[in-house]
Amino acid sequence: MFFNALFAFCQDAHPSFEQYTVEDGLASSVVYQVKQDSKGYIWFATGNGVSRFNGYEFENFSMSNGLPDNTVFEVVEDFEERIWFVPISCKLSYYYKGKIYPFKYNDELQKQINGRIKTSFCVNKEGTVFLGVGTDGIYEVTKDGKITHKMELGTSKNSLVIKEPIKGTYIYAGNRFRDRYSVLFDTELIKGEMSFKEDMSQLPNNARVIKTKSNKILISGFNQLFIISGKNNYRIEAFPSRINSIYEDSDGDLWVGLYLGGVYFVPDYDFSKKKNYLLDLSVNGIIQDKEKGFWFGTEGSAVYYSPSKQLLNYDKDAKLKDNRTNCLTKDGTSIYVGLERGFVHKIDASGETTTFDCNEKGEYPNGVSAMFYDNEKDALFVSGNLKSLVLKKNKISPSEIIKFRSIQKDENDTYWLACSYGLGKIEKDKPLEILFQKEKDLKRIYTLLWDKNQRLLFAAIDGLWRFDPKTNISEYLGNKDSLLTVRMLDLKYMSDNKLVIATKGSGVLIYDESRVYQINEQKGLCGDNVYKICTDGNTVWAATNKGLSKINFSQNEPKQYTIINYTTFDGLASNEINDVLKFDDKIWLATNKGLTFFNPNQSTKTSVSIPLYIDKVLVNDIEQAVDNSYRLEHNQNNLKISFIGLGYRNAGKLKYRYKMLGIDSDWNYTESREIQFTTLPANEYTFVLSVLNPDGTWSKNEVQIKFVILAPFWQKWWFFAFCTILVFLIVVFIIRYRVNKAHREEEKNLSLYKVLMGLKLKALRAQMNPHFTFNVMNSIQHFILNKDEESAIRYLSKFSKLIRAILNNSEKNTITVSEELKVLELYLDLEAMRFEQRFDYEIVVDKKIDREAVEIPSMLIQPYVENAVKHGILPLSQKGKIKIELVQIEKVIKCVIIDNGVGRVKAGETKESDEHKSFGTNITQERLAVINELYNSKLSETITDLYDEECNAIGTRVEIFIPID
Repeated sequence: MFFNALFAFCQDAHPSFEQYTVEDGLASSVVYQVKQDSKGYIWFATGNGVSRFNGYEFENFSMSNGLPDNTVFEVVEDFEERIWFVPISCKLSYYYKGKIYPFKYNDELQKQINGRIKTSFCVNKEGTVFLGVGTDGIYEVTKDGKITHKMELGTSKNSLVIKEPIKGTYIYAGNRFRDRYSVLFDTELIKGEMSFKEDMSQLPNNARVIKTKSNKILISGFNQLFIISGKNNYRIEAFPSRINSIYEDSDGDLWVGLYLGGVYFVPDYDFSKKKNYLLDLSVNGIIQDKEKGFWFGTEGSAVYYSPSKQLLNYDKDAKLKDNRTNCLTKDGTSIYVGLERGFVHKIDASGETTTFDCNEKGEYPNGVSAMFYDNEKDALFVSGNLKSLVLKKNKISPSEIIKFRSIQKDENDTYWLACSYGLGKIEKDKPLEILFQKEKDLKRIYTLLWDKNQRLLFAAIDGLWRFDPKTNISEYLGNKDSLLTVRMLDLKYMSDNKLVIATKGSGVLIYDESRVYQINEQKGLCGDNVYKICTDGNTVWAATNKGLSKINFSQNEPKQYTIINYTTFDGLASNEINDVLKFDDKIWLATNKGLTFFNPNQSTKTSVSIPLYIDKVLVNDIEQAVDNSYRLEHNQNNLKISFIGLGYRNAGKLKYRYKMLGIDSDWNYTESREIQFTTLPANEYTFVLSVLNPDGTWSKNEVQIKFVILAPFWQKWWFFAFCTILVFLIVVFIIRYRVNKAHREEEKNLSLYKVLMGLKLKALRAQMNPHFTFNVMNSIQHFILNKDEESAIRYLSKFSKLIRAILNNSEKNTITVSEELKVLELYLDLEAMRFEQRFDYEIVVDKKIDREAVEIPSMLIQPYVENAVKHGILPLSQKGKIKIELVQIEKVIKCVIIDNGVGRVKAGETKESDEHKSFGTNITQERLAVINELYNSKLSETITDLYDEECNAIGTRVEIFIPID
């Protein structure tokens, strides 16, 4: 059984609120007053010191930081940008340029106040301090310390005295023990004593006095608010509990904070329209910041912030049955809201709400997913997750219409239904008919819309279709444009008959039969998942998963448009918006966290520019005083710049852009508050910084810092001039020196050449020493005696070739790599045959080396190979191995000779080794030295002993480095 209307109620919708607590860094949950200073910081006077908020973190000040008292009632900024703190003890102090200073006349002032409690405070342009003290009067303290007791209550018959030391700012004090019916004024609006009919005994101490923009004086006394238009002209408004604070915002609307009664919002002082928010809280302090957001300091519940008073929300606190609102529709006088928990709320233009329960007892919630209002039948059709219903004359009953996503009705009273399994049709007095019965035709349809030719457009999972009910012919419009093939969720026409399409993942599409163009997140839309759209002339409201986008199209050029985005930063209950509808000149949004509505004709966006400051500048990790320009040495080129934008709508998530002119031509974007530049070269730079304002524009008041990084002395003009002259003198000296030295060099070169030739002959003799020749002849004799004539002939042939090659090469200073390798191969072949193949050898040449073109000094490598054979390989008991490798590294050939012999240490232990002198190697070393000196080359060698893991000798490695041209 379904229940009909359960109850009717009238409950205030409220702005969205965000709470800041001690867990977020606030000094105390007891907040007496809130103040925004001229720079943009938000200050909180609390029961445990003072907190300053920059949108990112709280900075707290207490007695340990210089406060005379931790219980601070009031924060006031004077004309010198000093921030004054007024505590319960009236021991004054102020904050200036990062430090707290005590008021230097505190001691004398304390003697006169004698422990009484302050009521009000201000400082005028001359620096005179004005302090209202309960039951005592008003004190003035001049800059030179002169203290004057004004409007003394001790001798006055008045219950309250009010003075206006600064235009629009009142100082006041009260005395409950005096005449309960009079107030003494010394203000621009009223002078002298004013009598009241009412008992004014409740005014003292907790009284609040302000001047309004319409030149009225407001005085609060316990639960009464006196609105004074002139002398003896006033009226009284009463509230449910004691008034803690009164505040007038920039639009001239009134806010009244109560003890345990929340805060009342009174638009344009129309008390019949007052709204009550933050129920049951004690609201002590109220301000509107420069972005038109509101801050509420409470006693015990810390601080609440609301970004806008225009965007209001219905939720469970405002007696919705559920926060998750799925869909919206309207009749002529009311809007209907479908809830996930199976309820429908009907809200009329006055805000009166009626609730209907669509659930059946014992079943799961019949979540409302879609609604359709039939104006002709005055009936609301409701599609639930479990079943569909109809609401008529405030009664709910089962409906013959099946579960639907959207309904359109034609002139024949036929209902067309968008269903999850196709297109439904219900004709009068006929059962439901599902079109596209074939399996391939079945498709999920999300919404329906009539075009100007009375054809039915429907948005489906595979794109846009058009159906003619007269011919029952459907046309797939996705064949016209690939953009029309995406998943579509909603369809609406603009006033110029352009079709607006909401898509899942492709943003908004605009279709005018000849072309399709797209507006997506890259072009400024809140998000690409658009659930619903609402059109109003040439304006489109797009409900996305990331907020609400308002698209204003140009009447002359449809591709010209502007986008304004609304998110939770602006006061939405949630960024995930399920439906959007215009009703009663307001935009209504169904979200997962409640129902939001606002008047689009009232400005919900602020054009204020967010204050932007450089917080720190570090040069080479050393903090510098913040300045507009810096002149730095060449090695002071590592910069770290910290900055902050004081914005509170999207607190902690401000977007910045910056560039360093001199290295950057384009903007860089970041949410970080610190930028680092390393190893900047000498140059002039300008760091430019901007912040994104709440209205989506970049701040025009860019912050700029100039950096001049000086060039090192060796890059300065005078150093270049000095070096030029010095080089000229050196060149002249060198030329003269070389001319004088040329003859000596020729003689020296001739001498060196002769020495080189002698050494070459010595090297030849070392290679062809008699011992080697004798051994060769013995080997030939051995082959002949053993009648191995073939080996003897082969051996003799190789020997003759070696002799011929050595003789040919000895006449040359350099030979090709190919010629040098030929000598090595002949020599190693002879030695291998002579010693009965006791060793193998391998010669490896880098492919980068052109053997026939690259030349090296002649007969350079053979002496090292000979040493490897005689002193490394022959003493071995096993077979030896010699590897010769030539590698080209840029302009150097590295020759590596590796043997697996006994090593130099063991070879030196034999008597033969002790007596043998490596004559050929020594000659070669002498030859290397002469060549280096003669040709200014860098021939060199290194010899390395090789060992295994157990430190046993396993051979020798020789590296010869041969420069080449």
